[in-house]
Amino acid sequence: MSYRGTGASEGLFDMTGARTQRDLHAALDWAAAGAWSTGDILLTGQSGTAFAAHFGLDHPAVRAAALFTTCADAYRCFKRGGISNNIATVYTAKTEAGVAQSELDRLRLGTALSPDPARRQLAIADALAQTVLRPTVDDWWRERSAFPLLERTRVPVLYATEPYDIIHTFDAFQRTPNARLVLGLGHTTAEVIANSAGRHADAVRSIVDRFVVHHGLGDDNGAEQDPRVVLQTEVGGVRPYRGAEALVRYEADWPLPDTRWTRLYLGGRSGSGALSLNDGLLQAERPVAEAADVTPVASAVHRRGDLRTNSWIIGATIADFRVDEAAALTYTTPELEQAVELSGPITLRLVATAAATDIDWSLLLTDVHPDGGSHWVTDGYLRASLRKVDPARSLTNRDGDIVRPWHGFDMAEPVPIGEPVEYLIDFFPTSAIFRAGHRIRLDLLPVAGSDSDPLALGDLGLVRIHRGGEHASSLLLPLIPARCETSLRLNPDMEPLGPCAASWAQATGVGEPVQEKPVSGAGGAGALGLPVLIWMSGILALVRRRHG
Repeated sequence: MSYRGTGASEGLFDMTGARTQRDLHAALDWAAAGAWSTGDILLTGQSGTAFAAHFGLDHPAVRAAALFTTCADAYRCFKRGGISNNIATVYTAKTEAGVAQSELDRLRLGTALSPDPARRQLAIADALAQTVLRPTVDDWWRERSAFPLLERTRVPVLYATEPYDIIHTFDAFQRTPNARLVLGLGHTTAEVIANSAGRHADAVRSIVDRFVVHHGLGDDNGAEQDPRVVLQTEVGGVRPYRGAEALVRYEADWPLPDTRWTRLYLGGRSGSGALSLNDGLLQAERPVAEAADVTPVASAVHRRGDLRTNSWIIGATIADFRVDEAAALTYTTPELEQAVELSGPITLRLVATAAATDIDWSLLLTDVHPDGGSHWVTDGYLRASLRKVDPARSLTNRDGDIVRPWHGFDMAEPVPIGEPVEYLIDFFPTSAIFRAGHRIRLDLLPVAGSDSDPLALGDLGLVRIHRGGEHASSLLLPLIPARCETSLRLNPDMEPLGPCAASWAQATGVGEPVQEKPVSGAGGAGALGLPVLIWMSGILALVRRRHG
């Protein structure tokens, strides 16, 4: 389907607002009532079309949905941690291009003046402006959130994304009862597929196809018994990942039931060789003495809020961040004696004292190779004035630790200058393995104010990052014990990995973290080598074959 006001369609674009949501239901009514239709519908789509499809899950004809590389909440699509990621700019630019390319179709269909081109373009520009001029969640943003609908959804839903996608489905997955998750199929998996010698089709794509055939076409293929989570784990950073340096296995839930939530503290000198402002340590022991690392902030400093967007659009991904780290604070683990798997949400508890009224916190987690290269694994962001966390809506482990904070983003609170303030900053959830001989590094790049929000003015000053004592800052990691050796290698020529550590102590040989908390449970398992089916983006109406 076309959004109203896009392509050759009539009307005005409203960024998936109320009008588009009504259009979606009208299209589903039409598809279900056709003489050629069984009346059963499976929703599918990718990115923008899948975003709209969320609002059709409550339609009585919908039996299931397979939604790819999308999100269910417009604010969190277009703002990472309250900071613009420039996806809205790309989204509206592509919408405008679609209108321009369909001019002849509109003339042929008689829709060229319904409304006129100037009003059509103005509506698209206005939608983009709203994403900038509304920095906090208000009624405009709430109208474009499918979260309330997801919580009462009763049809089977499969969500698909990948570790390096521009947006993610994890929030939607956690709010949709009995949903399935495929971590390994997204906007940028083409290179992975090309380098996997067919293994991606057998181990990852086939699960999606079986779901569509079973719930969409009614085939009794046993898909309801397939694993709930397909986990594609990258090894070594984004460039090796695109070369299919990745493992696949099946799990029972996300986060993984047997996760050992491992807390590492920001400490003093690491000696890792990082050419940063401090070259600090990520350590298992909580530092007893209070200390702080100091970094200047300025509104002109480059930040990484649109790192994933640029990676997708430009196609050139920064893999080695050593140049960026020269202006950052870095905290690095000791060299790993055994490989470590991190699969799940990652959260930084940061205590900082600022001399700026607002800060855009920009974080990276990198894989430091033996040659010193610091390779992108995942990233996180938070606007300091939007730091308020709702514990009731946050994801917690069995011990009550917040492993994925829920920020409401509905009210800005200026940062109190000169006072220690706690921030909970979540990273884009990931599944990554760090080989023996490598290190794990946290990069911290604070920026005063915002260069994407014209209403926010930047300040100059120094930020103090507290570590140790009462104000210890720490990173909570989802360590997965001794599982990677049971996984399928996507690239058959991939260098052998060896066993993954069962604990942080085993990985480093320096003792167990005080706050390491095992979570009981076991992951699921499933068979590889399943059949493949071609699927379509859009609305799949199931067609009844006529006889005679």
